[in-house]
Formats: sequence, C-alpha cells, structure tokens
Amino acid sequence: QHCIAGIVVFGVHFVPLDKSHPFFGSRSKIERARGKVSEISRLAKQYIENLAFQMVLVQPEKDVKVFKVVATQPVPDEIQHLTAETAYHLRSALDQMLVSIATENGVNDTDNIHFPFVTQQAALEEKGVRNKLRGLPDDVKALVKKANPYRDGGDKDLWGLGALANVDKHKMLIPYGPYGAA
Repeated sequence: QHCIAGIVVFGVHFVPLDKSHPFFGSRSKIERARGKVSEISRLAKQYIENLAFQMVLVQPEKDVKVFKVVATQPVPDEIQHLTAETAYHLRSALDQMLVSIATENGVNDTDNIHFPFVTQQAALEEKGVRNKLRGLPDDVKALVKKANPYRDGGDKDLWGLGALANVDKHKMLIPYGPYGAA
C-alpha cells in the first residue's frame, strides 16, 4: 500500500468523506475506478467463458509444424473502454490529490500541478519535481519521488498507469494478443 497525505491509494475500504473535504474529488475518482474494475472483471469472465480458439498453422516445414492458438472473437469494446476510463480516473485522482495539497498549502496557481510520470529517474527531478510539483511541501515531493513514477528502473506499474491514461487520450486502446482467422 502507498499512503500519501492520509489517503490509501492502493488498498482497503475508505472512510466516507464530506464533499467539503480536500480529498473528496480524488476519493470519488478512486471509487469510480473501483466500480469499473468490478465491471471489467465481470465482462472479462463472460468473454473468457464464451471464448473459442482455433489452431493456425504458422510455419509449415517438412519436419516441424508450428501452430499458434488464436481467439476467434475480439476483446469486447466495452472492456477496452472501461479499462481506459479506469486508467483515467486513477490518473486524475493522483492529479487532484496534489492540487488539493497545493491549495491547502496556499498555492494559488495550480494549473501546472500534475503527478509527474517520466521515463527516467533523472527526468523526475528535472521535469517532474521542478515543474509539476512547484509550490508543494518538500515532504510531499519526497513521497512522490519515493513512488518512483518513471519507466526505466522505477515503478513500472505506476508508470504504466500514466502511460495507459495518456495513450487513451490520443489513440484507441487495442488489446494485445492474437485474434483472427487463418
């Protein structure tokens, strides 16, 4: 579990918050994501239970024949959309949390405050902390740095959340895996 400013980001049940609480927006996003994960699980189970496969000859040679197993149905669009929405809500919760902390600490211009996702650790300090966390208390900056939100050597799952949310803004999410007929 990661705990930032009193909110459990990954984990257990939350205590209800009043709408005036600074973290109400972040918490609402996390709860919406939680609901979408339940729906994704239900749809994925349905999809897998009804999924048919076929064997496709990939490499016909004299001595060896290589086959691949191919799903005969694509992943339903609804699963793709719900996955993208889940990533959006979780990514947005991180941003809203930092904006709330900034506001509570007297920062007036919060337009450029975002949870920093970068490719390398060096960029976290150069671009992330300096630009996207401007005005936040040092202990909050330290917690964000400790989360290692970078791809190369950092927390790949956390970085992946940022990448997934960003990809969905610009492109359709396409599930990876074999699909189609021979």
